[in-house]
Amino acid sequence: ENGLQSSPAVAKQIEARMRSEASSRRERQAELLFATKELASLPRQSVETLWQAYEQRIRHELYAPMRFDSARLQIVHTALHGVADDYLRRLFAAFALPTYTPTAAQQSPDGDFPTVPVPNPEEGAAVLRLAMQTAEQLLRSNKTNAVVVLANDPDADRLAVAELAPQTNPRWHIFHGDEVGILFAWWMLQQVEKLGKQRASTEMVFINSVVSSQMLGALAEHQHKLRCRWIQHYPGFKWLMEVAVAQ
Repeated sequence: ENGLQSSPAVAKQIEARMRSEASSRRERQAELLFATKELASLPRQSVETLWQAYEQRIRHELYAPMRFDSARLQIVHTALHGVADDYLRRLFAAFALPTYTPTAAQQSPDGDFPTVPVPNPEEGAAVLRLAMQTAEQLLRSNKTNAVVVLANDPDADRLAVAELAPQTNPRWHIFHGDEVGILFAWWMLQQVEKLGKQRASTEMVFINSVVSSQMLGALAEHQHKLRCRWIQHYPGFKWLMEVAVAQ
């Protein structure tokens, strides 16, 4: 009911129900018939309808105007042969960000993933090779001073970030997950400060797993304009989100 993966306690209840012989055949048939009627009566929403509702919600919750100088910084994106490109374009438009440069060979879905050894963006330079080459071409063309690469995995729920900064000998920096996390947290703090009067709460809660960096704790401790709390919990989305929902 909360959109999360099942916790072990819930999973055990499901397993026990599946193994139970308490219900008679007639009771199981009646239960199935009821479930079928219930499902048939539920309103059906298209993916587009759900996307529009999502886009409207996140714009209301997160949007604040940002100054973005494309002469100083450009963005290259790779979908790694997944589904991210169409949705990311729409999000960039919703947040009034300039158009990014796609890694053309990897932007369309292809389940064979022909240009990468594995489609896992967190594995670094070997997977980001084509996106990094696209960024280097932009830098050589003198269209920008620096380039950031964003990479999504094929189902678009993971993100990797790399930056090519202008130097005598430009070098790549591929951000660790903890670095990306602290940047997200810093940005969210900025948004809450800008939109504070429009939000229901002036407190922020940072949550990360016990195997992650403690930088979030340091960031929360040094905030003075906003109340911030930091919580550590078990690794895994289902555990972290259970804590988040409880807040």
